[in-house]
Formats: sequence, C-alpha cells, structure tokens
Amino acid sequence: MDLSKKLYSSSFEEEVFHLNDDNKHLNNKDYFWYLEKVRERFLAEFGWSDKYFRNEKNIAQTRRGYIGDIRYRGSFKKGDIMQIGLEITKGKMGFFHMTFNFYDVGGKLIFNATSSDRFVKVEGDKELPIPVPDFFLEALRKRKG
Repeated sequence: MDLSKKLYSSSFEEEVFHLNDDNKHLNNKDYFWYLEKVRERFLAEFGWSDKYFRNEKNIAQTRRGYIGDIRYRGSFKKGDIMQIGLEITKGKMGFFHMTFNFYDVGGKLIFNATSSDRFVKVEGDKELPIPVPDFFLEALRKRKG
C-alpha cells in the first residue's frame, strides 16, 4: 500500500444529528454515513457529484474496501460537533485512498478510517476499472492543502 503521494487535504465540520444508540452514543454504523457525507462535500468543492461523474464523464467512483484497522477511540453524542480531516493519496494500480480522521472540538481523535477507492468506466451495465482520471488528479494537485 502506497500512501505517500498526498494529493489533497482539507477539513470539514459536521454536527452529529443521529440519535444516540442504547449505549448513549453514536452507533458505529453511523460513522460510515458521515464518511459519505464528507465525501459528498469534498466532491462539491470541485463542482463534482456522483451524478456528474456518471452523466457527464461516464465514470463512477467506487469504494473497494478499507485499508488497515478502522479505529474507534471514543464516541460522539447527538449535538456534538465533529472536526473531520480528509486526506487523499494516490495508490498503486489505479487506486486512491481517502483517510478520514474524526476529532472532537478539543482535538481528540475519536475515529479514523482509510478507504481504497477507484474509478470505473460505465458502459451500459458494465463497470470497467480505469486509472484515476487526469482531470481528477489535476484538480486535486491544484488545490492541494
């Protein structure tokens, strides 16, 4: 796994609006909803969306899995503010990685995960893996944080 080629970094803030589970904190599955929310906000920074990729570029961003351990180091409760750091790095064989770090307002790391993503060319019902598109890489390099 090659996580050394940083293409982009930024941070986002989200308020926890999910109801607390029976343990009185954000349920583990809800963190994945916030991963997607941050991904959507990231795409919007560039004027992109899943719909744009599919309709305008005939491609789709697909999540192939997660790299390493997904770590829960604490918990959030409804109404808490999450500071979410996002870093994107270029991987090997057409993959790129999105690392999400969730911090509380005091800066304590609460949760982190790194996804392994790639783009596919959409041809009818088929999705064929392709290298990370040049327009995507160039836009990230220009805005590298």
